Amino acid sequence: MIKSIRLQNFRCFNDKSFDLDPGVNLIVGKNGIGKTTVIEAIYCVLNGGSWRGKDDNLIQHTKDWARVDLLLRDKSKLSLTLDNRTGRLVKKQLINNEPKKTMSLKTVLFEPEFILTFTSQPDKRRNWLDDLIERTHPNFKQIRNNYKRALSQRNRLLKQPTFSSDSIFVWNLKLSEYGAQIAQYRASIIEDIQGTLSSAYNSVSGGTDTVTALYQNQFPVESYSTAHLQKLEDAIEKDKIVGFTTSGPHREDIVFKLNNELVLQTASRGEVRSLAMALKKIELQLLKDETVIELFDDAFSELDSVRSSRLLQNEQNQTIVTSAETRKIGHSIKLVAT
Repeated sequence: MIKSIRLQNFRCFNDKSFDLDPGVNLIVGKNGIGKTTVIEAIYCVLNGGSWRGKDDNLIQHTKDWARVDLLLRDKSKLSLTLDNRTGRLVKKQLINNEPKKTMSLKTVLFEPEFILTFTSQPDKRRNWLDDLIERTHPNFKQIRNNYKRALSQRNRLLKQPTFSSDSIFVWNLKLSEYGAQIAQYRASIIEDIQGTLSSAYNSVSGGTDTVTALYQNQFPVESYSTAHLQKLEDAIEKDKIVGFTTSGPHREDIVFKLNNELVLQTASRGEVRSLAMALKKIELQLLKDETVIELFDDAFSELDSVRSSRLLQNEQNQTIVTSAETRKIGHSIKLVAT
């Protein structure tokens, strides 16, 4: 667990340190004082980068370097350094000042834009699900990258005036093989999510609702490769006209229903936020064999005090939460910023 954090030249902080409790920590204060930046700094050290933008933007304006240090309770130190003094940004993750690419601590992050996953285009839901699979099945990253490369090559061929049937068949075959593997992983993790989704949602909402997650795969998982290959072959002329590949995992969706109604169409903002929180709880369950730091940015917004309390109920991990105001949520919370 993290004992303290020090930020140097990191966004709005010149040189600032915070002590953290092993349990729930609340970073409270007005907007714009750097609450999110503290969470972002922890995330950057443990993941190697930010969800908010480019690495260059992490260095404070007018400065050419930045550093974040996490001192753990076992006295080890995890760090991120950003050095732009030569005009070429160099980023390093360090454990006890030695370069490392893999950190011992994992993160589960909620940030406000995550709720757009359920109200926007399918690509956000696909990316969320595939990112989650990568975190729980490290070999999935290579499969995902292989599919992207094959897709890019096929799309490049489709834009050419002419190409041979043999040349495009090579990429059709690769897409069907990698696509089938992606579909299998997606179907499996959706099944895992579905097993506890309603209970996780109701643990936040306090209700007795039924929540469903559905993977809208284009082809049956058990025969995905064969069916997809046939579709790719049959759709060559159509795909050539539109200039891209119109079938496969990159065109699929994940649908959520609340009491048999589409979340995308009927759920309130509070219900969508509760669903987002429920999925973060499930993410924690999927990472149960890892040491996890929970990061909740602006988590209480649009949640009443009862739901806020349920959100942090029975937390076993170190948790850092940001809020514009102090909440009486029935937990021991240390204010680490004001």
